[in-house]
Amino acid sequence: IVWKYKEVVILMDATYWGKSFGVLLIVDAYRKRLLWRKFLDKKETIADYLEGVEWLREHKFKILGIVCDGLWWLPQALARYKVQYYQFHQVKTVDEYLTKNPQTDAGIELQKIAHLLCHTDKESFIGMLDMWYEKWGEWLKHRTLDRKTGKKSYTHQRVRSAYFSIKRHMRWLWTWYDNPDIPIPNTNNILEAINTDLKTKLRVHNGMSKRYRRLFIDEYFRLKYKWKMRANTRIYVLFLTNKQKPPRFYVLFWPISPISPIFAKSTKSITKKERHICLSLSGYQDSNLG
Repeated sequence: IVWKYKEVVILMDATYWGKSFGVLLIVDAYRKRLLWRKFLDKKETIADYLEGVEWLREHKFKILGIVCDGLWWLPQALARYKVQYYQFHQVKTVDEYLTKNPQTDAGIELQKIAHLLCHTDKESFIGMLDMWYEKWGEWLKHRTLDRKTGKKSYTHQRVRSAYFSIKRHMRWLWTWYDNPDIPIPNTNNILEAINTDLKTKLRVHNGMSKRYRRLFIDEYFRLKYKWKMRANTRIYVLFLTNKQKPPRFYVLFWPISPISPIFAKSTKSITKKERHICLSLSGYQDSNLG
């Protein structure tokens, strides 16, 4: 994919249809543009992500920051870049450990703190988490003896896992906050919106084979960014060419949603300014424009 903007903050994530088919996407966070994709036949690995990042480097992209999920050791593998871990994913991880209705006071308090992650600043969040640990640190160390095996295990393992998950990812949760000069998103809403839209469109074709599903996805992204570019300019140009005659242009002026045109003009009725826009978009040189 050729993209003229070479300084990028990238969003990376994979989405799946079942266990044997998925696609890994890398998107420009500034301009919501797909930069790279890879089809997957199994769970994504660190090597898959590094392949995409290396492709961007080979094509002269300057990566200002990376927003990614918590795949084990992925942030460490990308240590040369400014890596932001999805804050919302961290909140969901805590909820998975504690459930929606924690049964202990420590769990209830920790969940409330975790839910403030996306709505507070770094110092306040770390302060609240430290105060929580001062209160419940000794409680987290309680162990219970298993009479069958004779081994001891932590009594409140799920609360411990939730707390140490936050602590483990803390250095990557606030990259956006520590680098105010680089507009790094703290979540992947842009990429989630793309994945949701793609899955919605594919859902009506459940019987599609992998081969045609790949073709569908490629065509989806080709048309998505084609229409988006035209919608931004609010002009869509249709070219009809003939070897013996100059190109004929049909200009469609589109509303915000490129579903149906407001009106269309042919070359006989378009103004000089509109014709100039058509030629500029097409790259066609006309010496008679003046």
